[in-house]
Order: sequence, then C-alpha cells, then structure tokens
Amino acid sequence: MKTLAPLCVCFCGLCVEAAAADAATTAPDSLGRNAAKSAPWPGFERGMGLGGWLTNYKRFNVLPDKWRFKVTQGDLEHFETYISEADVERIRDWGFDHVRLGFDQIVLEASPGVWRESAFRKLGEFVGWCEKRGLNVVLNLHKAVGNYCDIKEEVQLLDDDGLQRRFIALWLEIERRFHDRPGVAFELLNEVRDVDPDKWNDLAERTLRALREANPDRWVVVGSICWNSVSKLDKLRLWDDPRVVYTFHTYAPFEFTHQRGVLQSRALYPNMVMEYPCADIGRYRECRRLGWDEDDACPDDAAVDKAFMERELRGASDFVAAHPDKILWLGEFGTIRHAPPASRVAWMRDVVSFCKERGIPWCVWNYLSTPNDGNRFSLVDDDTREFLSPELLAACLGADAASHAHTLYLAGASTLDEHGGDESKYASWGSSLRPFLREGCAIVNYGRSGRSTSSFIREGWWGKIVEALAPGDFVVIQFGHNDQKLDKPDVATPIPQYRENLRRMAAEVLAKGATPVFATPLVRLTYGKDGLLTDAPRLDDWAEAMRETAVEIGVDLVDMRAMTRKAANEAGETEALTWYASGDRTHPAVKGARLYASFFLDDVRRRGLPVAELFSQSHP
Repeated sequence: MKTLAPLCVCFCGLCVEAAAADAATTAPDSLGRNAAKSAPWPGFERGMGLGGWLTNYKRFNVLPDKWRFKVTQGDLEHFETYISEADVERIRDWGFDHVRLGFDQIVLEASPGVWRESAFRKLGEFVGWCEKRGLNVVLNLHKAVGNYCDIKEEVQLLDDDGLQRRFIALWLEIERRFHDRPGVAFELLNEVRDVDPDKWNDLAERTLRALREANPDRWVVVGSICWNSVSKLDKLRLWDDPRVVYTFHTYAPFEFTHQRGVLQSRALYPNMVMEYPCADIGRYRECRRLGWDEDDACPDDAAVDKAFMERELRGASDFVAAHPDKILWLGEFGTIRHAPPASRVAWMRDVVSFCKERGIPWCVWNYLSTPNDGNRFSLVDDDTREFLSPELLAACLGADAASHAHTLYLAGASTLDEHGGDESKYASWGSSLRPFLREGCAIVNYGRSGRSTSSFIREGWWGKIVEALAPGDFVVIQFGHNDQKLDKPDVATPIPQYRENLRRMAAEVLAKGATPVFATPLVRLTYGKDGLLTDAPRLDDWAEAMRETAVEIGVDLVDMRAMTRKAANEAGETEALTWYASGDRTHPAVKGARLYASFFLDDVRRRGLPVAELFSQSHP
C-alpha cells in the first residue's frame, strides 16, 4: 500500500526529503490494544525537546558556504540569554520529567580539539537547573560536522575517519565534564542521513565502546538512519547493554506536519491547509500530486486518522514485539506551528496514545523556536512562554482530554512578571501557583513590568488575554503600583480612570464566559522607627478603589495587600526582607513569591471561591 508521507523525514523540517516506502497494511490488534510493551526507561517517560538555543539558532542552508560553520558574537549572546532557569521551572511544573537539549558540534568545539568554554559553562548551568528540579536531561548532538540534516556537506561524517575521531573525542569530553551526573543521557547523533546503515552502526559502536570505558552506567541513545525513520529501526544494530536506548522520530503525514513550511519546496508549493484527522482522503491525494508528483497516492486509505498513524508507526510496534527487553524512545515528533490548532492537538494525542499503549516513552518537539526559524514547531507563546493551549499541553503529557479543566490567566505588573528562577531575583507569586494546579489545568502569565491598567490595555497585552479566553477560564487582575505614579504620564491612572479600567476588564472577561478575580497590590517593605510598616500610603487609595469596585460590580477579590502587610508586620523587617529580591523592597524573590502564593491559595479555598477549583488540595 502506498502511504501518504515519506518515511525518511527530517527533524522539524530540516531534512532533504526521501522517497516514500511501503508500509504494512494491518494495525496490531484493534488500534493497538494488547500491544507488546517496551522495556521502561525510568525517569524519562514524558519529555520536552529544546531547540532554538544551542541548535537551530539560525538556518545554515540560507548562508553562503564561507559563513555556515562560524559562530558569531551574536550567536554567543544568544546562547547566554535565550533560555533561563525560569524555562526549566516551567517545563517541570507542567509535568514533564525530562528535557532533550539539542546542541551543535561547532557550539561546543571552537576548532578540532579546542573547546568553547563559555558554551560548556552554559550547558553545565542548564543541567544544574534541571537537577535542582528533578528533571533528567538528554544531551543530543543535533548537528555534527559532516552530518547536518538541512544541508549536504562536501565531506560526510561517515566517510571521513578524521571527522569520526573528532566525533568520538567530543563525546569523551562531554563525559569527562558530566561524569558524576547520572541523570544525563547522551544521544549520539540526531537524524543520521540516508546512509549505509553499517557505516553508522560501526561509528555508533566505536563511540559506545569508548564511552563504556569511561562510564559503564551512562545512558546512551542511538537512533536509526534516514533521519531516525521508524521504518529503519530494523537496520539498527542491537547491543547487549541494558543502558542503551533506541530511538526513532515521526512526522507522518508530512503533508500535515510540515504544511506550508518554507524550507521544503514540496510542502510549500501546494500551499494547502491540511487538517487531522481528515476523512477527505482526496485532499491528501491532491497535496501529494502537487508536491510529490504522485498520481496514485494512498489508493487503499480511506482517511488520515489514528488507524493511519498505526500503520505509519508499524516499525515501532514490530521493534517492541521483537525486542521487549530493549528500551524504545520516541525522541521527536511535532507539527508546524501554523497547522490548525485543533488538528495539532488531535495528532499529538494520537501519537502519544500509540506510545502509551506500547509503553514507549516520548519527547515532544519543540518548546520554543526562534523567530527566524523557517519552520516553527514551537509549543509555547513567544511572549509569555506558556503553552499555546491547555488542550495541547494535555495532549503532550498524555492526559485524558476531558481532564483538562481551565486556564488561569495573570494580568498585572512586575510582581506578577516572571524574571527568572534565580533565588535572589524577582519571581512571580502568580506563577508560583503552578505546582498546585489540578491535572490538565494551566497558568498563562501576561504580567509585564512597569505596566498600569492603562498602559497594559493601550499596549495590547489585555487584548491578547481576552482573545484567548474560553468559557470556564479565570483571570487574576492585579494593578496599582504603577497606576498611582501620577508623575509618570505614560503609566499614571487617576483613580476614576483606574475604576473604569477595572470595570472594563471585568466586563470583557465575563463576556467570554470566564471569571475575573481582582487582587490588590502587594505590600512594600517600608518600615517606620516603631518597626511597623509605613508602606506606601498613597497606594492604599488605589487598593481601596479596587476593593470598592469589586463590591460594586460583584467580582471576587483576594486582598493580597492586607495579607502581605499583616505577614510582614508580624515577621519584622529583617525576616521579611529575606522574602524579597536582594536590595529590593517591592518585588518578592522565590521565597516570598511562594509564600504569597500560599496566601492566595489559603484565601480562595477558605472562602470557597470558584477559582479554587483549579487547584488540588496539596498545599504550597
């Protein structure tokens, strides 16, 4: 039976497309029930791929040869700033247990045998963030010299012994630096090109042998050829080694996952919006005719749906059935960001369901894509770095779609803004609620430093929230610190306008079937000679205006100002300052943010407010 998608496809649109191959015509049992199970991979069940940082930071295929393998000052600045500890904390709070971090050889290797210390330092820092939060890490050599999946180099890795020695030396250097970090796995090479499988098996064995001499217990991941094609798993050598993990990728059907992608002419030329599942098999046939010059595509298929995916992934089913003592890992799968949102969710849910039925751990692609990425597969919003939808998050985690309840949106200024996960820096008390959400619920944080109700609306941040709202969602609205700055006309909001802005926000939330929750501004740690807070008396006027407006229009209010003031008075200045960022009396650090999140939770639970339904009964 001729299938719809090429079985040798690339990671997130980087590949040189390969020809389609025949697949088995029958699915195992009824959509995979009673399927054989893979051996488990402890601590690596649900993963998040991380590209765009140390790999795919720019597209090499658009650069002339003389520029392709040089790291610029701008690249180094990108490596330092693109991912922070807050991103790691967010990934863990969502429920993922491992991260697959892609990196390029030229990022770590300034020249043969010369290591780029700044990049290794950043890599070590990242692993430390993950260890701190109990996240395991797969270090994935995404692009090795001689094996780039988006360009064909003149000298190929598997044809050059010198490049192979460099390849092995790089892994030995990584092992030396991470020798005592058992939660780190090594993925030898991302998406080996369409090559002689014996050549790749031989290099993998040489590398594994060298690593085993240095560390018998390191998890080592080896993938199939032809861009980790599931149909090539049977060409992969097997080792008598329980710490070897075997991996494959899937982007089938390519017409859906890469639709209208700008890096592949075949996906771009048809310029068709493709949905999944799709009962209109004629639309997929037409897409194949236009992009692949196929007039007889999928003659035996009636639809593109879960049964279709079962057939596409039959190579994984066969591998698990033949080798139940081996660990098989789906290391990468995803859809281009501009695919229809509901279709992205449905496709992700079916692929994850396939894995769960067979005990195959998985890792979704991709957390965040750079704006210049020709094919963006990102799963989070560029501004907030929150999941694009709660339904998509639930699908990526393998949660029952019905278990996803609602989203809590945060609208406010710097005390809600996320500044990073460093213990001494600012932290968001609202985002500190994430670990206590009910399964499937999500927080989307639009907190922005320096904003008032007026500037938040004027700059379009409020409109983003309203556009995204769905019935049953909640919005916490906390402003005041900047509204009361009457000497700053760009943010100043006199009390009459402040009241009107709050009324508008509440009305627009209610119009979408969602629920607004007002939260008064946090206390400032300004103490008098008597050891009691003098705070900022003028700010009390805006807090009182919020309280009165909440009563007037019937909106729930959480008096964060009263609770934080009471706690800071009881603790005293010395202790209370430990809750705040170093040298700061306005913005809580991680300790204070978590404490203030507990105040919010205690209050909404005690009073039985509807927003409490989003949270489990576990306490911060």
